[in-house]
Amino acid sequence: MKPSEAQGRLSGLVEKHGVCYEVWPIVQLVNSRQVKVGFELQLCGVNEDGACHLCPGCPRCKATFADLREIAESVLPRQGGAVRCEVRSYDVALHGSRKRGFRPEVILCIAILHRAGFDQPIDSSEESCLKQMCGRLSELGVRAGNWYPSGEPIWSSGRRPYTLGAWASRSHRKRSGNAAHIGGG
Repeated sequence: MKPSEAQGRLSGLVEKHGVCYEVWPIVQLVNSRQVKVGFELQLCGVNEDGACHLCPGCPRCKATFADLREIAESVLPRQGGAVRCEVRSYDVALHGSRKRGFRPEVILCIAILHRAGFDQPIDSSEESCLKQMCGRLSELGVRAGNWYPSGEPIWSSGRRPYTLGAWASRSHRKRSGNAAHIGGG
């Protein structure tokens, strides 16, 4: 496949799943102190056309994760250097964030860490790697934080908002800050 065809295919996957990304620090306890040792880059997407019957791990969610993995592999740096990137396995869960209207999301996580010295603080090598990966994501049309342009809510663009509905009863969800986590373990 030609590079332009590959770029077009990946951009199509971004649009198909409404992909956006978030970055979180990875924190370790070192000598009784919290130390930021790396970054977690999360690719967040929904099933095609937002269709979800709220069953984490269904074939549609697995297909969404496979597409997110294809996007992730296209932005990973070449092996070598002081940084290692780990694509985490599918957590068989649906996630939701208030800033994205609690749409039911499949998330792929990439850990960006030191190749050696797992307890060392973040340095310019991790920061540079993260910046390069985010730049590549941007070239594919992936936005930081939200999947819609200019921070405009999805319902103002004529598309229906995502809602959690009755399935998100207290016995079925875990809350952490502004996010809801549904599913696996």
